[in-house]
Amino acid sequence: ANGRVELIADEVAWRIDTTAPVITSFKASPTNTNIVSLAIDATDQTDGLHGGSWQLLLANSPTLDSAGRLANPSVWHTFDSTPLWDYTDPATGGTSDEGLHTVYAQVADPFGHWSEVAQVTFRADRTRPGLSVQIDAGAGATPDTTVTLSFCCLGSDPTGLTHLRVSNSPQLSGGI
Repeated sequence: ANGRVELIADEVAWRIDTTAPVITSFKASPTNTNIVSLAIDATDQTDGLHGGSWQLLLANSPTLDSAGRLANPSVWHTFDSTPLWDYTDPATGGTSDEGLHTVYAQVADPFGHWSEVAQVTFRADRTRPGLSVQIDAGAGATPDTTVTLSFCCLGSDPTGLTHLRVSNSPQLSGGI
């Protein structure tokens, strides 16, 4: 051969992807910080998440740009099925309010096809509940080893009181 390359083939095959990916699952865990842990899964009729470089857009607002993609994302991410997201960032439409928050997501396959927007709602609760305890109907002290305890929640907690531990120790060791 004198520097010439020749390709000989009986058949050449390729696939053309004209289909946008679909977000099949989008979940969030309740949080007590400004970061929420998300879980997202998507598929594409051509290759699922197995080939190429997928993109992920996250936003705290459902506003779309002129191309039909989420506006105001803080950054386009390489696809991650378990991203962490700061839902309080005002640049992405976030607020630091407690209570229910919604995050919006879009994914793109390696060919630039964007999914429809998916959303997930979660609860943010960063406030400790208040609690007052009375022993034997308000007694200041008692010699008894068996007492009646009365509890009263103070303030308003958006998620309500779900657990209570009682112990004779300030470290709550051995509590019930």
